[in-house]
Amino acid sequence: CCSWTDEYVSTLAVDLFRYMHYDGRYGEALWEFGAGISYSNFSRKTHNYGVGEIASVPTSQLAVSPISFAVEIRNEAGPAGCYSALGFISSEHPEAPRNRKLFDYASVNLAASASTIVTLNLTAATGSLIGADGTASIMPGTYTITVADVNFTLNLEGSAVIVAPAPPLFNRAAYADG
Repeated sequence: CCSWTDEYVSTLAVDLFRYMHYDGRYGEALWEFGAGISYSNFSRKTHNYGVGEIASVPTSQLAVSPISFAVEIRNEAGPAGCYSALGFISSEHPEAPRNRKLFDYASVNLAASASTIVTLNLTAATGSLIGADGTASIMPGTYTITVADVNFTLNLEGSAVIVAPAPPLFNRAAYADG
């Protein structure tokens, strides 16, 4: 009469229907539908730089102190909610990862119509690129910084600065017999 696939699909459809329309078979629901979902509407805008730009910074400056990016987060509408601001860096350097790299994050709770300034820091360790030999370096060039979906352009000028030497696996000189 029926193949095993027809029976499987029929059973799956019944299970999905039960899931979508909980009937209390296993007890009362612990939360009402939609509980825990934020219906807040957040807006973001740059706080310390013009949108899309930042002044050029020497590589040597990033090597000794972080560069801060501040964004104003506002709960425009809806109930109180939580917002996670993520900071990403990317570049066209051959050593750069194909995808953008997370460098910092912050989470804030905002009441309805409230706002706050979120500051994320790019450090030498989080902004460095790893070369083929394993050396972590701050390389000059143009980088795209994205903080809470607000984009900045970071121009690092000067010569490359080594942040961390190659690990022992790559650094054969560290194991050379003297």
